Amino acid sequence: MQKNDTRTHKSTAETERETTDDESLGNPASRRTASINTDGSGDPIGVALWVNADELTDIGINPAVTDAVDVWIEDGGLRVSPAGGDGE
Repeated sequence: MQKNDTRTHKSTAETERETTDDESLGNPASRRTASINTDGSGDPIGVALWVNADELTDIGINPAVTDAVDVWIEDGGLRVSPAGGDGE
């Protein structure tokens, strides 16, 4: 069975969340919308995020010497650091 056989996604209009006045939109040139994937029953299972090399550098991760990153949610925010460490 292929990985995508039981997964579907909702349209961008259904998954894009409006930002509030106190949230930063970031760099509009690098802003992307990620669809929330669902299982065969339509239940949400998660979202895949893509961060390019320039964006990793912008947040203090050197992609030339970093093989993997840890990604987690902490205090309501998305956190990223080199795998097994706490940043460079």
